[in-house]
Amino acid sequence: MQLCRMRKLSLPIAALISLAIIAVTAAILYMYGRAPICPCGFVKLFWWGPRGALQESQHVLDIYSATHVLHGILLYFVIWLVGRGRVPAAAGLIIAVALESGWELWENSNYLIDTTIGRFILTLYEKRVDSADLPFFLALLDHLADKGLPVPRAIRDRGHRAFHGSRQRT
Repeated sequence: MQLCRMRKLSLPIAALISLAIIAVTAAILYMYGRAPICPCGFVKLFWWGPRGALQESQHVLDIYSATHVLHGILLYFVIWLVGRGRVPAAAGLIIAVALESGWELWENSNYLIDTTIGRFILTLYEKRVDSADLPFFLALLDHLADKGLPVPRAIRDRGHRAFHGSRQRT
């Protein structure tokens, strides 16, 4: 019965629902501390440049915008394929936007992890964060904790290292 109701959902209404999902996702990312615009202080309609540049993200049409659209198209195709064409276009649009938004929230999140030995915060750093900058951020957290601020300390291994780097796949 629900599938029949979804078939009455128009594409313009689905587009509005999708925009609302995107707006809620942007608001959550902003609450996480993500800058709403480029750290360069302005927003361009089109941007293309070197990997890792400050302007790499948060422009209207940058490389990440293109990847989000491509992911959405691929997700819509998978939804259509799994549903064997029975999922209405409007519902597929909403589902694809919700999945892509969920991925964006997951990718840019800190996680509170409770274990038998304590409570920890796991931070996932995106590909656009230069791994050479991570030791600075870890040292900054330790410095702030030493000054009494309520920030997490980096967990160190037996060799007192807080960061080991990442392995690149070839």
